[in-house]
Amino acid sequence: MKKLLIVLLTCTVFIFTTNTGCVKSSNPTNPVTALPDVADFLLSAASTFVAGAASTISIHSSSLGAGAFTVHFDLSGANTMSGLTAALNMSGNDGTFQTPTLPNAGNTNINITSITNSSGGSANITTNNTFKFTDSTGLLTCSVNGKAYRALDVHASLAGSMLTIHSVYWDPLATVTVHIDYWNHAVGTTYFNSNDLSFAGNNNSTFNGAGVYNGTSILPSQHGMITISSITSSLITGTFSFTAQDSSIISSGNFSCPAP
Repeated sequence: MKKLLIVLLTCTVFIFTTNTGCVKSSNPTNPVTALPDVADFLLSAASTFVAGAASTISIHSSSLGAGAFTVHFDLSGANTMSGLTAALNMSGNDGTFQTPTLPNAGNTNINITSITNSSGGSANITTNNTFKFTDSTGLLTCSVNGKAYRALDVHASLAGSMLTIHSVYWDPLATVTVHIDYWNHAVGTTYFNSNDLSFAGNNNSTFNGAGVYNGTSILPSQHGMITISSITSSLITGTFSFTAQDSSIISSGNFSCPAP
């Protein structure tokens, strides 16, 4: 009888498995950055300026939406600068930004070239993006009982130690005048109140300062403050607030004009 020898060869199979769960790609696809919508962009105004100060640029747009943006722009004319940027904050459909200090008097042109949103998206602007503006003898703005007052005819004068800032708004005719009786030719704040005033038709106080609003009648100040914030050889700037004798409240006032 023959014997059959059967040799069984066994084979061990190694099975390697891989993790089939979520794996982060080493080359993720970046999401598309939203671009500013400039379909309804309008450079609506540029304020007059005093040489040595800035201009305020006003933007209107219903398509941009509220938020923070960066505006890219150039200036030409009496003040020529290129590649400028400024922060624009839009609230509703309107916003403003400031130019740099404009050293020269005269007509100046602004051209906004593009705008960038907070996500880094940028859009070029080619329409409704230019404006011509010019210098003035000064600028004084404030609020009288909630009504905005803006005067471009503003002068500073110095008589002895009395510094006077006088502004005229022509239509309708009204004036705002503030003065420091004993000015020390330095930056700083002067406070005054009703006990410091002697009003005899000449708008002068007997002690340290005063403010006068002249619309339909002359209304000297009861109390208030004047702050000189900056003085150069060509420009004086500051802020003020006061309450008139009829309780008219003038607040958030500021001025810039040629130095006396």
